Amino acid sequence: MGRAQANEGALCCLAADKRANIYIQQTNGFNYEVPRTLDKQGDILEVPALGGLGWRRVQWTANADNAASIRCAERMGMKMEASVLRWSYCLGEEKEGMDAPAERGGGKGRHSSLLAVCWDDWENGVRDHVARLVERR
Repeated sequence: MGRAQANEGALCCLAADKRANIYIQQTNGFNYEVPRTLDKQGDILEVPALGGLGWRRVQWTANADNAASIRCAERMGMKMEASVLRWSYCLGEEKEGMDAPAERGGGKGRHSSLLAVCWDDWENGVRDHVARLVERR
């Protein structure tokens, strides 16, 4: 991959019958925005009796070569669930990535890492951890 990867990833919130994606790309406030976004998504993980939606998980996918993005998700209390999901994204030609052979359709792709926080993680300390991170900012 050569060059350093940009901090970017996707937060995906999952319920039994719903899915929502939030894409975040590096900005000057990247390490500020991720905990604030996760804090807002915490309303999704919170039980309805406490004002939440009662969803089950929030997951983060990042380029598997992007150690900074993975560390950022881990700082938010997310756990690594898959260190390498091979060929998980198709990329536009303008993006840096791996070249697929012509017999596989050509183009570019990348491997990803998957991290997540589930409702039980949220209730067992991640909620408080994220709240402290947001307060510090």
